[in-house]
Parts: sequence; C-alpha cells; structure tokens
Amino acid sequence: MTEAKNEMNLDACNGYYSLIQYSPDGRRIPSANIGVVLLYPGCQHKPLWVRIDIDLSQVQRLFEDSDLNHILQRALTLKAALERSVNTLSDLEYWHDV
Repeated sequence: MTEAKNEMNLDACNGYYSLIQYSPDGRRIPSANIGVVLLYPGCQHKPLWVRIDIDLSQVQRLFEDSDLNHILQRALTLKAALERSVNTLSDLEYWHDV
C-alpha cells in the first residue's frame, strides 16, 4: 500500500479490495492468499492496483508439492487480464469467482 500512497492521495478516494487466492482444488479449504486487487473507481490517476506475492511463500507452506513456477505464471496472467479489463466495481465483481 505504501507504493500506491506515494503516487496518489488515497485519503481522498473510496476503494474496494479483493484477495487473490490459490487452492489446488477450488472446493477445498485452506487457500493461500497470493495477491490483492485494489480498486479506486473515483480516482482518475490510477484507479486499479494489482499486486502478486512473487515468492508464493504461503502456497509453499500450505501446499508443499505445488508447482510454484506454474502458479506464478498463472497469477501474472490473471494480473495482466485484470489490469486490462477492470475499471469499475461491476468489472471487479465479474472476476470474483474466476
């Protein structure tokens, strides 16, 4: 959040967040938090921030046999897709269960 605060005044913007989670089986708990999406639809400067945990330490701890390189590539692909397509809260809601 520090990086975002340096580039725009977040105190003047209402925002939304969504966690990006990984689970080898979507019906199973636990899941690992691997990123966050921050959306500030009223801010003109940069309304969307997507951050991915590139070391995937929580995934490694919870799911020792996971292919971290594959998971990271999928997460970065998702990040790029979100950055291309999310501008409003309804856009973010569309991605909620993807």
